[in-house]
Amino acid sequence: ALLEANTKLERRVAERTADLQRANENLALEIQFRRKAESDARESDQRLTLALKAAGLCTWSWTLAEDRTLWGGQRQVLFGSQADKTPDSWKDYLQVVYPDDRGHVRSVIDNVLKKGQEFDIEYRIKWPDGSHHFIADRGRVYRNDAGKPFRITGVCMDVTNMKRLQDKLIRSERLAATGQLAASVAHEINSPLQAISVLLG
Repeated sequence: ALLEANTKLERRVAERTADLQRANENLALEIQFRRKAESDARESDQRLTLALKAAGLCTWSWTLAEDRTLWGGQRQVLFGSQADKTPDSWKDYLQVVYPDDRGHVRSVIDNVLKKGQEFDIEYRIKWPDGSHHFIADRGRVYRNDAGKPFRITGVCMDVTNMKRLQDKLIRSERLAATGQLAASVAHEINSPLQAISVLLG
């Protein structure tokens, strides 16, 4: 009986050891898989950071229930030298938006919260040094299963230089048109004067 009990015990120990060995192998595979996933996530995050930096983009996310905003990427695009002092709420952010543009920004965001999904807007912001910058902001609203909005995310880009170039182009086109008009008027005036000088002369 003692020999039989010993044999059963050895068999159970062997089975348990085999179970533990399989569990250990599975755990090792799981650890390897997680390390690979973490490495891939870090690499993806690094690529995203590089892309945001290269493009000069700032990302943001507004959690509606908490009225909390989070900022990423090139925050100096929006906040200039004060990039480390980002607004914590949507209300705080609107204080950075140029006063004449706040109503339009509110209207676009209210509209997308009510019935939209994506938005694309340009507006001005005021930097701590007092300068104004044009921002192109594109984003989307996320809704829960009931269709209620719970978060908005977006990406911003400073388009001030592009706006200045557009203004210069418009001015130069106006000057060119004015020059053509002046040349045409001069031609119209000179033609009769030449005829008169020929007759008088």
